[in-house]
Parts: sequence; structure tokens; C-alpha cells
Amino acid sequence: MNKQNVLNRLSDVLNVDSINSSQADFLSTHVPFRKITVTNDLSGTPISEHISEEEIFNKYFADSSKNDQHELIVVDGSSGSGKSHFIRWIEAKLSAEETKNDVVLMIRRSDNTLKGTIKQFLNIEEVKNIRNKDVYERLVKANQNVSEQKFKIEIYHKFLVEIADDDESILSSSDRKNFRELLSSSEFEERMLMAGGPIERIYSKIVDSNTESEEDVLALFDVEDFTLDYDFNMKLKSNASKKAVKMANKLLPEDDGSFPDEDCNPQKLVEYMNSKVEPVIKACAGLEPGDFQQIFKEIRQELYLQGKNLILLIEDITSCTGINRDLLDALIVKHTGENAKDKMCRLKSVIGTTSEYFREFRSNYIDRITTLVTIEDGSIGNVADDLIQFVAKYLNVMSLSAEQIDQWYQDGALDSEYPVHEESEVKSWDSYTYLGKKISLYPFTKKAIINLYNGIDVHKTPRYIIRKIIEPAVDSIVQDKNMFPKFLLSKKPNLKFDIIDRVKSIVVNMQLSEDEKDILTKKAFAILGYWGDGTLDISKKGYIGGIHVAIFKEFGLASFAEKIVGNSIVTAEKFEDEDDSKRVETSNTNSVLTASPTVETQPIVNKAFDDFTKILSEWHYDKKSFTKAYPVRDEISKFVFANISWQQEGVPLISVQKVEDSSYDLVEIERQDKKVGKGLVFLEDTDETYQLLLAIGKSYYLGKKSWDFEGAASSIRVATSWLERNKKIFVNVVKAYDDTKKYPDYLKCSIIAEVYRGLLNGDYQVNKISDLKTELLLQGNSAREQQSMVGHSKDWADLVDFMYSGNTAETNVDTIQRYFNLIQGNDKNAKRKYINYNQLDTIFKELKANKFDISIDKIESDVINSRNESRDYLKKILSRVERVVESESLEGKRLYDKALYYFGFPDNTEFETEDIKDLLNEVIEFYKDTETYGVNIPLRTKAAISLKNRSTEIVKALGIVSKDKSEMSTLEKIMVLAYNPMKIIKEFLDFLELVDADNSSVYKQMNLAKEALTRSGNWSDDVDPRFEENKAEFDELMKVVEG
Repeated sequence: MNKQNVLNRLSDVLNVDSINSSQADFLSTHVPFRKITVTNDLSGTPISEHISEEEIFNKYFADSSKNDQHELIVVDGSSGSGKSHFIRWIEAKLSAEETKNDVVLMIRRSDNTLKGTIKQFLNIEEVKNIRNKDVYERLVKANQNVSEQKFKIEIYHKFLVEIADDDESILSSSDRKNFRELLSSSEFEERMLMAGGPIERIYSKIVDSNTESEEDVLALFDVEDFTLDYDFNMKLKSNASKKAVKMANKLLPEDDGSFPDEDCNPQKLVEYMNSKVEPVIKACAGLEPGDFQQIFKEIRQELYLQGKNLILLIEDITSCTGINRDLLDALIVKHTGENAKDKMCRLKSVIGTTSEYFREFRSNYIDRITTLVTIEDGSIGNVADDLIQFVAKYLNVMSLSAEQIDQWYQDGALDSEYPVHEESEVKSWDSYTYLGKKISLYPFTKKAIINLYNGIDVHKTPRYIIRKIIEPAVDSIVQDKNMFPKFLLSKKPNLKFDIIDRVKSIVVNMQLSEDEKDILTKKAFAILGYWGDGTLDISKKGYIGGIHVAIFKEFGLASFAEKIVGNSIVTAEKFEDEDDSKRVETSNTNSVLTASPTVETQPIVNKAFDDFTKILSEWHYDKKSFTKAYPVRDEISKFVFANISWQQEGVPLISVQKVEDSSYDLVEIERQDKKVGKGLVFLEDTDETYQLLLAIGKSYYLGKKSWDFEGAASSIRVATSWLERNKKIFVNVVKAYDDTKKYPDYLKCSIIAEVYRGLLNGDYQVNKISDLKTELLLQGNSAREQQSMVGHSKDWADLVDFMYSGNTAETNVDTIQRYFNLIQGNDKNAKRKYINYNQLDTIFKELKANKFDISIDKIESDVINSRNESRDYLKKILSRVERVVESESLEGKRLYDKALYYFGFPDNTEFETEDIKDLLNEVIEFYKDTETYGVNIPLRTKAAISLKNRSTEIVKALGIVSKDKSEMSTLEKIMVLAYNPMKIIKEFLDFLELVDADNSSVYKQMNLAKEALTRSGNWSDDVDPRFEENKAEFDELMKVVEG
């Protein structure tokens, strides 16, 4: 193996999409298909036979110009079975024969969009003068200046139009209306337009995107597109219409995976929406019904005029979404019979399709399909020699330069001249003899290739032979030989349990670190299980379990091999290639592959686990999305939460609970297809993550959420080792602050908010900030009950009402106390609290030193919503305190001015206690006089005496409200006003208002009595017969009243 060439050529040669690899690489790696089934007369009694690719070509394409028979040949097979390879081989053969009267057109997968397909037809040299070509070219260029996002939105809205115009549907009328409401919601539109979503898939089939695809992916809707989750539905509920929410609830799976409505569920919606895809694509591309058939007809007519026929090769009809039905309708049109008048050329077409899609259109075209070619799984691998030749050719071409392969191709691509890399780096290795030339199989052996093929857990097709065997092995050997075979280290050992135990017992006594032992054990498992016969048999000299000791040395297992054979293998014996070829009797034979007889195939004992490992393998090795394995991801979160001693790591359990209760997941797996961006710790697709998922998956499926299963010790070690290496990451995420801070922002906000609450509610009455004590935070809820706000301004009272709304104040204090609570065990909701006073005192003093000032707007929003509650609570308080203080100050000033008015004092007069007492003494005398003379008013003597006794308090309150506070901070102003000085001032002034009213009442009563006496003649200024003896006293009282 020329490692430098391999590094340069790996991606080009192993390009699974054969349409995009070079013609030279394609032919130099081609191995004939043997297992091909050909079926004729699908509409009658099908006749099937197994024939070779050469026989197919000779039967249908040799001397094609002499054959005037219309042909529609369908090439059917599973994903990766080699359909593309087979169709390209037909193209290569046709090109080599240089047919004179046949125009050969290959519709490539890399450019099989609707417009790309039409463009390829128009680029045929022979139809460059076709009539209406300028019209068709304008059609191809339509929408080129429209932005991608705008065009995607247009596609989406076309679906809404289709649904609105739909009179016949598999959905009920109400379901269809509700579904349209759901599609109309901005939340669902965003979901449909996301990267990799259905609209992007459909968009890619309209525009000329030149997108390369390695998978037979349909540009259609699938069940996952309409399977919703709780988080999405909750978000939708707060923004969308009731009809949209009603439909969304039908798309929420039950615990068992079923859906609440059999007549309206994701599968039904997929069926319904996919029926709209083709008309939507054509409408967005500007195609009217019949346009494509007309273009194709005119191309065939132009070729007829030139005496040419058309051979059309379509790699993948499933990828021609938007015109696949139109294309099929065009391909079935014969040039003879009733169509002869149209003067069209003869047409031979070969179309590739997946078995799934073929089942969809088969019934409609069954009598028009002339031949069905089925490429079955194992069409290469089931014959051992073909399989080894297939691998050998890829290994060989990778080790040769592109120039060498291109030169061979330019010289005619003759088998006799086939270039073979001469192995110089690793000599005397197992090889495959091809036309008398030996091709090194390094780093494989024949037995390794066969065992690895038998171990493929998906379709045994050329694509997966490359993806599952050749690519990972070659990448491993050239990137990090010491870790070879890295791609197998995470797989279940292909060995009997007694062999596993023996290997472990040998390695455990070797003088290595634990990590080194772990790697060596996995490497030994892989080499013994796949390169050998699954035993430790040393009966044959120089071999262990059917593996030459040179292989152990080459792969860094010499010390392990020496422990088994009991002597040194520093000088490796020569690799006995001839002997090995006898042991693996496959060279140049047609033997059918079977599993290694010495390795017992483990029966499937847990289908759910097997399904999970398949998903996991495709995610890790094939780089597919992480789907349907979310219980295992969630188990990782539970494992982390349960196995970190949070308090010992300095993380309070309330911080842990906030993360546990969040809508965000603790971990997010790379390429997970749901809740993307909703994880706190991103687990990349690495071997470490793969091993972790596998270990947790075993616990979940095999142990039923426990570690009680065979081999659990190894899985426990994997999981705990991973956690120990990554513990700091989780600790930092959960504690919510980095090394530059001592405490999380939400805790600081909670403490500052509590200080404001205590002051505004009147619980904390201090003269200066330094008087605020830590102990205030330790008081029970009874000491924090909402106080009466009588006396305060409306804004002050409203703010206090807000702070107490919905138990917010109690929750905020609980956050503080629970943060510093020392809990025995992991009971996060423990009622009894043992406060770490020293820590609480430390942060309280730090905040007090900064005068409880905080840049609230600089605190970023946290993805954990409960960590935002304290910030949002404080932010709302701070946004109102300035106005509250201003309102309170203005109200205080108004009351002070009113008091000045009652006393007749000039502005800025400083009240003294004697002022209050003197006035109240006069009031007391007033009420005594009214009582003496029997004036009918309420007596307020007791109230006056009470206020007189509080004269000092009234003066102090008046001093507070009149004090200049311009140099104070807002918090200091709150501290001053927190005494509620206006309460006593209002009480005092309200009393004076009552006295004033009483005074007016007495005066009015006296005047009325005087007027009555005057009118009766019983009153004069000189003589009053009725009251003469008391006139002097009456005059005295009048003077008092008038005064």
C-alpha cells in the first residue's frame, strides 16, 4: 500500500456515487455482477432467469441500431445494491462500441433536478436546432434570480394553495382545515423550512443545484416531518390558532408510539402531502401539464429527422421528483402503431429505481415495462472470489496515482494491461491473483474480508462493502496504524465467551496502563474475530487462531502474541501466502460465502437493542442522523445527574434541579434530528461518544435501566471513565458561572431583589446600607408577609403588590436559602435547611460593598428559563423603583406643604415638637368647649391626645419628607422612605381636616341660632332676655370659634 497515494486518492476512488467518479477509476474497480435477475412480461406470466451483465448487454443493446424494438427496462434494487454502477457500465459499454445511429444520454443523479433534467435533454448535440428551443431554455432559467429563501417560502405557500383548492382528500373536511391552519402558523412554517427539512429537499429538485447525493433520498415528506413533540406543541399553543393546536395534538405520539387519531396521524399526512408534491414542483418551476411530454416528443421528432434513435439511461427515477410521472408517461410512448404519424425516433430507456418506489408505480405501468432487471443484495459478495476481487481492485487503484489509471484507460482499458501496484511497504502479505497478477490485500486477508462482509448489519451491497469495510479500514491504517482496526474497536467481539475471557486474562497481567490494556484488548478481539477463525489455536507453527504471527506484529500486537505462543516473534516468520490461500479456499472459485464456522452467531435476544445498535452504527460510521434513540440520550443525562457528587464539586442541588427541570436537555448528540440546539453539552460524533452511547444503550435495553446484564462491568467502566474525563464540563454548565466568578448571576439577582423587597415592604428599616445584615436573609416566611401600604404612594404600593404576586417573593427567598442549604444525600427538595452561613455571608458582604448595584442589562438571558426568573424579577423591580421613589417623594412634598399651610408657616420651615403640641392643645380645648356648651359635633379629644403623644414621631416624619435627597442613591432614598413617614403625616393631616370641618360646623350652628333669635325679636346687641346672664360667656365662645 502506497500510503501517500492512498491519502490523496481515498475520497476519489471510494466515491460511493459512481456517477461522480472518473471513468478510469470506475472501470479499474469494476467487478462483474453475477446475481442479476431478468423478468419479462410483467403483465402476463412473469418469466425470470439469472444471467450475467454481459448477457444482458448483448441481448438488449448489442447492434442496437439494427433493433427497432421500443424498450422500457427498469433496474430495481435496494439502496446501494449497485444500480448506478450497472447503468453506468451500460453507458461505458455503449460508448466503447461507438454506435453510429444511437444517441446515448445519461441522466445523472448529480443533476437530476427538474430543470437539470430538461437542460440535459436540450444539450444533446443532435437537437440543438429543435424548434421552440429558446422557449424551453427560458423555462430552464426561470426563477434563477429569486433568492433561495424566498423561493422556498413560495414552494411552501404553493402547498397551502393546493390544500385550499382540494375538494377530494383522504382527510376529513375539518382535519384538512385544521391542518391548513397548522401549516399557516409561523412556528410550523419554520419547522418545514429548516435545513434538511422537506421544503429544502423539494427545493433541491427544482433548481439546478448540482448537488451530489450518496443516498437514494426521495424529495418527499416523511413521517418524522409531522411527528411533533411536547416542547413544540407548548410553543405553538401560546402563538397559534386553536385549530392549529388541535391538529398539532393529533401529531403528538403516545407513550407507546401510537397516535390518538387513526384517521389523521403523521402517516396519513405524509400520504396526503406527497400527493401534492409533483403539482407543486411543476407549478413552482413554471411547467404546465403536458409541457415535459411535449419537450420530449419534439426531441424525439428532431432525432427522427436526422435518422437517429435514442438510448436514455436514468440512474435514479426516484430522484426526478416533480417530473418522474411525466417522465414515465413520456418513456412509455412507442414510435410505432398509432404514434407512427408523429414521426418520433425509437426509444430504449433504462431507469434505475429503488424497490420501494417501484412498488408505487408498478401497477400503473406494468403492461408497458418490457423488462425488469433486479440487482439483488449480495450480487457481488455472495461469490467469494468476486468479493475479494472487488476489495482488491479498490485497494490497488487507491495505491496507484490518478495518472497511471488514466493512462491505462486512454490506452484502451485492456484487462491484459491492467496496472497493479507493487507492494514495497509491507511485503509477503496475503494477496489476490487477478489475471496472473498479485494484488496485495493489505491491511486485509481473504478471511478478514469474508468475515467482515458477513458482519455487515445492513444491505450486503457494493455501497456498504465500501462504506463498512474498505473505507474505515483504509482510513484507520493510514491515519493511525497504532489504533488499527479502529473501526472495529467498538463492535461486539466476534468471539466465543471463553475466548473473550482468555484474552482478558492474558492482557490484565501485562505491564501496561489501564488505557493501554483497554485498547490492546479491543484490538485483539477485532483481529482474532475477523482476521482469524475466532480461536487461540497455536497447533500450526507461526499461526494463532489461523492468523500468521506477522499480522500480530504488523498491527502492534506482538507482545500479546508472544504471551500466547510463549516465545519471541521479534523476527517474524515469512507470511505463508500459499498456505493461507489453501486455508481460505476462495481464489478464483465460485464458492458461496458462509459465516466462519468456528464463531457462534449470537441469537437476537433483544430486538430493541439490535435496532438501537443499527441506528448507532449508521450514525457513527455512515454519518447519518441520530434518530429514534432519544431514550438512550436521556439516560446519559440521568447517569450524569446521578453520578456526580454535586455538593462536593461546589454545586448546590438547586442548581442541579434547575437544569433537570429545564426544557433543555443536558446533552445533545451531534446530528440528532429533533430538538437541535436544545442541549447544554454537545457530544460530537467521536469514538468516545460512540462507546458511551453503546454502554448506556446496553444498560437501558439489556439491563432494563440497570447495570444488571452480562458484561456490564465493561460498560460501567466505559461510562464512569467518560464521566470522570468530562465531569468538569457538566459541573461548569450546571453551576452556571465560570472561574472568573464566585457565584451565578441568578443568585446575586435573588439576593439584591430580596433586599429591595425587604426595604419596600418595610421589613428592613435601617439608616444606611451598612446596617443591612446577612441574618435578614435567614428569616422565615412569617417575617416576610406583605405589609399594609397605607401611607405610601400608589406606585410604591403597586410595586409591592407585584413583588408578592404569585408567591414570587417567597420563591425568590427560597432560591437563596436552598442555594446555601447543606443537604444530606441528594434530596433536592429537603424541607429542613442547614444554611452554609459563611458562604452566604461572604456573597452578601460583597454585594453590600457594591451597594447592591448590578448591571442588570449586561446579564445575558440563560437557556435555562428558571435561571432567568431571578434576573427578570429584579429587572422589573429596578425598572420601577426610580418612578416609585419619585412618586413617593412628590407625595411627601405635597403633604409637607399642606402641613405648612395648616400652621401658616413659610416654605422650608423646620417643624418642632412644640409646634405640634401647641396646635393639638388648642384642638383639645376646642372640643372641651363644644362639649361644655352642648354643641352637636363628634368629640375627638382622645384622638388629639393620641397624636399629641406622637408629636415627636410626626416631626421626624415631616423632617424625612422635607429632607434634601438629591445626593442619595435610589436605594438610599428607599431606605429613608421605607419608614413610611407619610403614614403618620397623613393621619395627622387627615385629623386636622376633620377638626377644620368640625370648626366650620360649630360656626354654622352658632350663626343659625343667632339668626333665628334675631328674627323672633329675642336678640339684640343690648338685651337678650333669654341669654342675658350668659351673654358674656357666649361672646367668649364666639371669639374662640372665630379665632
